[in-house]
Amino acid sequence: MKANNLLAIAALLLGSAPVLASDYQLGAPTYANGKETTYYPGGQVKAVVAVSGNKHHRDGEALAYYPDGKLLSKGQYRKNKPFGPYTQYFENGKVRLSASYDKKGKMAGPVEEYYDNGQLKMATTYDNGHARSTKEVHYYPSGEVLSRLERNSHGRKTGMRVDYFKNGKVSQEIPYKSSSREGTRKIYNDQGQLITKVEYKKDKPLYAVIYQDGKEVKKITDAKGLHPYLLKD
Repeated sequence: MKANNLLAIAALLLGSAPVLASDYQLGAPTYANGKETTYYPGGQVKAVVAVSGNKHHRDGEALAYYPDGKLLSKGQYRKNKPFGPYTQYFENGKVRLSASYDKKGKMAGPVEEYYDNGQLKMATTYDNGHARSTKEVHYYPSGEVLSRLERNSHGRKTGMRVDYFKNGKVSQEIPYKSSSREGTRKIYNDQGQLITKVEYKKDKPLYAVIYQDGKEVKKITDAKGLHPYLLKD
């Protein structure tokens, strides 16, 4: 799962309840001994959350499980809002996502996503439920840096995103303004040689220039030829 997809899931599900919140919505919950329990269609326990009061407000430990009973995630609630550390796991038991929530129930502080081999995949910082003026780094499963980018105070990509080959050489540089590509994108081969330049305005490619051995060999201006550069990776 891509980093941005996993974080979107975390933000969506944990915005009003821990990441396991979607699990809670399947089937009618049962209440006993100060706990709310929901189940998979097959009857396996899906999630268990501590509750308090006649209205069963979530308050305390929250656990979610895979159908085979392995731990999927764990977090905490305070006054019916997620609070404190939240951890999501792969079925092999390794950490998939690590995050924290403030007293308002919003994601805040360091957020880290991992591959199933335990290698860090992505690291960023959240404030009030959004990435805030922060540098974001993505990694290959083997540990090398895959890409670096920055986000502004609204969580939008800004400045230059830089992607890398496993050998450490730059694979491409993409200028962003409020999450739209703006300016000259440069694409390189794994030897560090420039092979393509693409000029963007408001996220749309205006033209592309192809290079070979450092020399311009082709300029693309037609819509069909520019289509591959219109797609976002």
